[in-house]
Amino acid sequence: MGKLASLFGKTGQFSKARRMRLTAAKLAESLLDVHDPVTFMKINKLLNCENAMDHITSEELIRKREKLLFDQRNFLGQRTTPARPPTEIHPSILETMSFLAADLKKAKHKAKAIELRRELLTAQKVSLSPANRETLRNMKRLTLMLTDKARSHVAQAQEGLKLFE
Repeated sequence: MGKLASLFGKTGQFSKARRMRLTAAKLAESLLDVHDPVTFMKINKLLNCENAMDHITSEELIRKREKLLFDQRNFLGQRTTPARPPTEIHPSILETMSFLAADLKKAKHKAKAIELRRELLTAQKVSLSPANRETLRNMKRLTLMLTDKARSHVAQAQEGLKLFE
């Protein structure tokens, strides 16, 4: 169902893709559990689809994604804060953090997006590895955000460049 929904999305048939994503999320919720990692993944995909269709405002998307992240952290028991370094974190939490950071950036909440990307990078280094493809992808995104902001914040640009040392 997911592959077909992706195909519909890639061919511009967003309404069909959204219906399939919504059906998949409801099925996962009823067959598995509202707090199952598969259900979380299906909800993330539905939110991505709604975002691509402009079916949802940026602020509503951020609110829903933040709630999803909150639920994932509570259900999976994995919370990180700057004072409490991460232990291994479930991949679905990492994925939601990445999507939320992108949502925040798109909505012009750059400082919050940078903060979340930093938290994500720390978690990815522990959970995946410093050389993992997703870790490197996030490192690149964080670096671009930091260097983009560099015109007025040289220190952040230097931090971004040091990530690749």
